[in-house]
Amino acid sequence: MSTNIIDARSIGKNVGAIVTVFGLVGFGLGISGLLTILSIKSQVSGAESAFGQLFVGIVFLQNTYTTFLLGSVVAAFTGLVTGYASDDQLAAALGGAVGSAVGFYVMAVISVVFLVLGLGGAGGGTGDIGNFILPLIGAGIPAAVVGLAAAYVGVLLNGTTDIPLVE
Repeated sequence: MSTNIIDARSIGKNVGAIVTVFGLVGFGLGISGLLTILSIKSQVSGAESAFGQLFVGIVFLQNTYTTFLLGSVVAAFTGLVTGYASDDQLAAALGGAVGSAVGFYVMAVISVVFLVLGLGGAGGGTGDIGNFILPLIGAGIPAAVVGLAAAYVGVLLNGTTDIPLVE
């Protein structure tokens, strides 16, 4: 019987690193979306026109859903890197899962805040923020699963642990 003690410090370091990367990606996505929206508003004559509002709304939705879709990609990258740097499978997997789940929500909030800043007074749409809550919650689940699996694989790839074989 093995006594596997969970290393909370290692998990915390993994979670911190992963959430930081997600936050940076969210910042980059948000700033890019903000600049895109501001550029459209300055290029389209009469940004208050129906076409201007529609175009800005499409860019807002596209950037929001791109953020949702990138959750698993960032989780795979961060999970693999933190797992590779660790020799504790359990700590890496837990850190990858928790860090990816929390990090995804941090990334999404940061990105959407910048996008909303870009909308400014050009809104007037009938959109409801509640329509984004369920997809946001749902998109965090695959990020957590991918982060867990990628961290576990990262530990296996670093050579400090034997790869389990089915006999």
